[in-house]
Amino acid sequence: EKALEDHKLALDIRIKVLRKDDIHIATSYNNIGRVLAEQGKLDDSIVALRKGIAIERGFGSTQIEKSDKNFDMYSNELNRREKTRSMRRQTSNSATSPQSLLGRIFMKMGKFDLAE
Repeated sequence: EKALEDHKLALDIRIKVLRKDDIHIATSYNNIGRVLAEQGKLDDSIVALRKGIAIERGFGSTQIEKSDKNFDMYSNELNRREKTRSMRRQTSNSATSPQSLLGRIFMKMGKFDLAE
């Protein structure tokens, strides 16, 4: 709970002093999404992660483009359930991007069709 409060406070401060599309605001949303996911609050985590990802996409982040290409590759090669399991096995230890976390959340919820 303390981590979530701290990240929300950081977000509030950033929103007050930065532009609404500043990359640091995206980082705050992503941090909040991670904590919520760890707490099992998956729906709330999805909302926060999507806000962060939307801001990051405005910057054309190469990590996002890389993640999107990888996701498309898996989508074309595997059925939805096997694709998600395979992605999790391959990325569970190394992938820390918000997109990877969002994919793991959808897998945990059984909402394979919502994975982006």
